[in-house]
Amino acid sequence: MKKKLILFSVVCITTLCLTSCGMFSPRVLPKAVNTVNTVGLSELNLVRADYQILNTVTAEATIKCEYDINSATITDESGDFKLIYNVKNGVWTYKKHKGILRLGYLARDISDETKIYYPEDIARRFAIYRLINAVQEYGADGIIEPTVSTNVEQINKDDVVYKTTVTGKIIKLKTN
Repeated sequence: MKKKLILFSVVCITTLCLTSCGMFSPRVLPKAVNTVNTVGLSELNLVRADYQILNTVTAEATIKCEYDINSATITDESGDFKLIYNVKNGVWTYKKHKGILRLGYLARDISDETKIYYPEDIARRFAIYRLINAVQEYGADGIIEPTVSTNVEQINKDDVVYKTTVTGKIIKLKTN
């Protein structure tokens, strides 16, 4: 009788461990998120003689997030940075990083709050960062009517790729 009780206890504990310690498998609904800045040329109170449209520029960023049982590792496509978070019950807690996280903001996106950067946020901010660098390379004064598009794709059981494309017209103000 004692052997049956011990065997039953071992079976119950083993079953409990196997069912509660199963692999975390994130499920991501593929989606595309688009935003556009609401400031247009008409709101700038400029006449055509006040500015010159130099070009339309596009920047992209691809971020990969690898999910594990209790963690998430975020990297960019070139491996310049890595963020590792502990993930428990849907709560992300910063663990460690490598490299420099490069983020850009459009004027209406700036927020004073300190927060955890999720992969989709990082892809968006990194693409905007690259767009701002392109604007500076042209010697432009600003960008008008930017469009931001983000696509999310689950590439296998534990990996999700976030790709953001930002496009806008760059302008140079005439200083006569």
